[in-house]
Order: sequence, then C-alpha cells, then structure tokens
Amino acid sequence: MSDVVYLNGSIIDSDTAQLSVFDAGYLHGAGLFETMRAHHGRGVKTATHIARLNASASAIGLELHLDAGVIGDAIVELLEARDLIDARLRLTISTGPSALDATAEPSPTVLITAAPWTPYPEELYQSGMLVVISELFQNPRSATCGHKTISYLDRMTSLQTARMARAGESLWFTEVDKQLAEGSISNIFLVSKDGTIRTPPLMWDKFPQFRLVLPGIARSLVLESARSMGLPVDETPLNIRDVLDAREVFLTNMIMGVMPVCRVEQHMINNGRPGELSILLRTRMNQILEQIDVK
Repeated sequence: MSDVVYLNGSIIDSDTAQLSVFDAGYLHGAGLFETMRAHHGRGVKTATHIARLNASASAIGLELHLDAGVIGDAIVELLEARDLIDARLRLTISTGPSALDATAEPSPTVLITAAPWTPYPEELYQSGMLVVISELFQNPRSATCGHKTISYLDRMTSLQTARMARAGESLWFTEVDKQLAEGSISNIFLVSKDGTIRTPPLMWDKFPQFRLVLPGIARSLVLESARSMGLPVDETPLNIRDVLDAREVFLTNMIMGVMPVCRVEQHMINNGRPGELSILLRTRMNQILEQIDVK
C-alpha cells in the first residue's frame, strides 16, 4: 500500500480516490490546507496546525471543526500504510459537496497525503537563498489574507516567477502603504543593525481589524526561541528600506525551518553569507523539532 491517501476516514489507493463534482473546494475554492511534517512516524505540532486551521475556518465563515486527535491518528495510519517514518504531509479540507438544501448538515471533505521527507539542500543553508520582490501585492482586506486557503493561484504564480529568476522565494508587500508582509510560502524576519530580530505583525497597523500575515507555526517557534535566549524581538511594520538595510534576513516555515537569505534581487545581504543569528536560530529550530512532543 505505497501509493495511498487518507480520504474522509479511510485509507484508499490514490488512483481510486474520488471527490464529488459538487465539492465546494473544486467549484469555489472554499477550503483550507496545512503543510505539515512527520517525524518518527507521527505528525509534528499536529494540534497547533489543527487549531490554526479551525481558527481560519471560523474567521472566513467555513463550517469546519476538526479534532486534532482524530487527525493525529489518521496521520499515523497513513504513515504506516505508506511505510514512512519522516514525511511531508498535506492536509486539505473543503466544505464538501455544495448542498442544495441549505438546512443540510455540512459534510467536509478531509484529505491527507504523505510523501517521503525531502529537505531543502544543505548547501542552500550554507550559502543562503536568493529572493525577489513579488509583482503582486498583499491585500489585507481580502478574506483569504493570513489564512492558508486553497485559493492559492496568486502565490503559486508569484513563486513560479521567482523560480524562473533562479530565486527560491518572492516577498510580498501591501500596495496601499508598501508594508512588508511575507513570502509566497514563508514568513520573513530581519535582523537590524542593532541586533534586534524584527518581523511584520500579524495584524495590519493601518486597519488593525485586518490580518497582514499568516500566523506561521515556524514563525511562532522562532519568536519563542529568540525570547527564551534573551534576544531582542520586535513585531513591527517594515518596508523595503528595512529589508535592504538589514544585517540579516531569513525565512521560516515548517518545511524549510530557518532559511538564510543572501540576496534580495541584486542587493547583497551580509556580504552574501548567512548571518550569525540565522545560523543560531536554525540550530535551535532543529533541536526543537527533534525534541518536540509530536502529539
């Protein structure tokens, strides 16, 4: 059973897995997803991922209420069926078939896929990543901003453009006030000249009722780690000048961990070398992921 998926409570062959043609995810992009890690045969930070997904569902009006224990057990079952110990997981949720009867109980589609764990190349951590500025803009007024919805075309288009330029990520700014937000698939941190670790705030300072960035799980782990080590941290509005003046720049997500940035387009960061704090926090992140209570 090497090529199987978890779909709506069952482990089934991926070739025979079926979704309704009326599924709201397919028809309207009404759904959410989480990209997750598995380590030692279990999901990493599963409860945190599910809490974020449920919070996003509530925020954007989707009737989804997942149980972290059920999903954790499903991940273990899928990993065993795939004969995987360490893996990259994707949990995709939609509101399910669009009900013609508005009074009908929602029937979400729950899909989990697993692939062998393939880390980013070690040489990329040693040399640092090239990033570019996205030609698209972050829109905090959008209902999808700061949430991992399956309406992901803008992000994938921007990332593909970056890769055509031999870059690993694209940075997004708001159009209205040119604030730094995040990468297409990552959160961003800067280390200013005074050594302060800075990252954009979760909420847009211009209109605080709107979310500016995704509350990344790796982002939270880095913030917690930095504070526990007594390093100065500031969640604050940033702009392109802050990026170009930074002593260090690095990206975070649960797959890449902490990724140093060596260049922003043609601008060199730290003489093209990973910075001291980037290396320190990457080491700390790796330690956390080894020791973490993966339940």
